[in-house]
Amino acid sequence: MKNSAPLRLLSACCVLVVANPAICSAVLVDFTAGTGTTGSEIDGQQSGAELVPELTLPTTITFSTSTPNGVFNATGSEGGIDRTDVTSGSGDDADRFDDGEVFTFSFSVPVNITDFDFSSIVGSDSFKLTVGGDEFTISDIRSDVDASVFTPVGGISLAANAPISITEVSGNFGLQGINLTAVPEPSAMLFMCVTLTALLARRQMAD
Repeated sequence: MKNSAPLRLLSACCVLVVANPAICSAVLVDFTAGTGTTGSEIDGQQSGAELVPELTLPTTITFSTSTPNGVFNATGSEGGIDRTDVTSGSGDDADRFDDGEVFTFSFSVPVNITDFDFSSIVGSDSFKLTVGGDEFTISDIRSDVDASVFTPVGGISLAANAPISITEVSGNFGLQGINLTAVPEPSAMLFMCVTLTALLARRQMAD
């Protein structure tokens, strides 16, 4: 009798993965400049779509800046919006968010955002998050234990291609990264599991 244990094990794993798609690990999507960072991929662009190199699950980030002549600018320590029509130091901080600048982005797969990592943020700085039709203004995050991190209670769940926006309300600050978990679509996971199961079954029949 052929050993069917590997086939049963794979089938059980497929059921577990499809039933619990959120078992993927959390990662930091890095908006600073560096090797293999999202910041480097989108640097210098006003809008576009690029692969997210930090994620093993193939994922695209679609992004835009609503500021006229504004492009995303990533440095070694932070990311922000650079208005190319304004000289740095004359009303625009080239690698931070200021003057009402807005950064909108979405991911091609469902994600759960656990926290936002900022830099150069002080008690008087504030920003607005827009998710769907809901808006939240956040201020004084320096009162938290970690002064540079904003952690929304329960996280923020985004459907695939659902946009989220960060808008500067007061002050100026940079965005270092976003911690999130990418959740594969159950249908995609099911297709992969069925394919692997069929290949293993065919191999066992041939043995």
